[in-house]
Amino acid sequence: MFPLDHSRPTGSLRILVEAAQEYGLSSEDCLRGTGLSSFDLYNSGKRILLRQELIAVENFLAQVPDSFGLGIKIGRLSRPEVFGTWGYAVLSSPTLGKALAVAMDFPDPYFLILKMKLKQVGSSVHVTLDAGDLKGRTKCFVLERHLTVLTNFTSKLLPDFQSSVASLRTRISDKRFADAIERELDVNVHLNCDEDALILPADYLDIALPNQNPEEMATSLQQCKAQLNSSTPAAPKIIQQVRNQIFSDVAGNLNVRVIADRMGISDRTLRRRLTAEGTNFRRVLIEARLAFGRELLESTNLDISSVAWRVGYSEPSSFVRAFNTIYGHPPGKIKQQRLKAIRARTH
Repeated sequence: MFPLDHSRPTGSLRILVEAAQEYGLSSEDCLRGTGLSSFDLYNSGKRILLRQELIAVENFLAQVPDSFGLGIKIGRLSRPEVFGTWGYAVLSSPTLGKALAVAMDFPDPYFLILKMKLKQVGSSVHVTLDAGDLKGRTKCFVLERHLTVLTNFTSKLLPDFQSSVASLRTRISDKRFADAIERELDVNVHLNCDEDALILPADYLDIALPNQNPEEMATSLQQCKAQLNSSTPAAPKIIQQVRNQIFSDVAGNLNVRVIADRMGISDRTLRRRLTAEGTNFRRVLIEARLAFGRELLESTNLDISSVAWRVGYSEPSSFVRAFNTIYGHPPGKIKQQRLKAIRARTH
C-alpha cells in the first residue's frame, strides 16, 4: 500500500462522497475527522493525503450495514477516460503488459491505494495488490474498487476480454466478499490464500492492443514523467490564484479585468496564462461559483434561490442550468439528499 501521507488528487474521494449521498450520508458524515470540507473536493488544485481518504472510506462503511460490493459500484463510476495523461498513456499502449507497466510506474492517478507488481508463475501472471495493513471491510472495499477499475481498463484495452479468464487470490476469508466479486465482475475468487493478486494468462500480456498509438503514448509518458519528477504537485497555479480571488468575492460583479487588476497583471496577460493552462476566465468563474454553491447546498439550509444569489447569479434558473451542466444533476438533488440524510440520523 502507498504511505498514508502519500499526496493524491481528490477525484476518488469526490466520487465516494457523491455516491454516499445515495445511501443517506451527507458530505459531512463522510468527511468527519478528515479535516476536509466538500468544497475542497471541487478544488482542482487541491491534493489530499491517503490517510484522509481512508478515514472517509471507514466513515462511509460504518454507516452502511451491508457493504460487500460497494467498492464495485463506486469503482464503476471511475471510467478510463477520466484519468487524464496517465489514462491516455495506458490506453494507447501497444500490449496489455506494457499498459500494466505504465500503470505501475506512474502511481499518481486518484484511485490507486494498493501498490501493484507483476510476477510470472508458470503459464500465469500475478498482478499482486499490496494492501499493507488494511483489514476487514475497508480492505474488501479497496480491493473491490481496485479490481473494478482494473477490469474496466482491461475491457477498454481488449474489447473481447472475458473477465472469467481472470481469477483473484486473496488473504480475505469472508465468503460475502467472494460472492460479490464473482457475481458482479465474473472473476473467480480463491479465499484464504497467501497473497492478494489478480491472476491472468501470461500470454495475454503480449496481445497487440487495437487502440495502440505510439506517438500519443510517447507524449503522454513524457507528461507523466514530468509530473512525477516535479518537486511540487502539478497543480494549475494561475487557475488556483484566480479561483482564490473569486472565492473572496464570489457574489461580486467579477470579470477578467477586475480579477487581473487585483492580481496586479493585465487582463491580456491573465487571458494568455489561463489559455496556456487549457481554460478561460469564464469557465473558471462558473466552476468556482458552482463549487461554492454546492458547498452551501450541502452544509446549510438555504434554498436554491438564496444560494444562487449568494454565488453571483441574479436568476436562479441560470444557476440551475449551469449546475446541471457541470454536475450532471440539478441542485435540488443535493437538497433532497441532505434532507434524506437528516431524516436518517433522526430516526
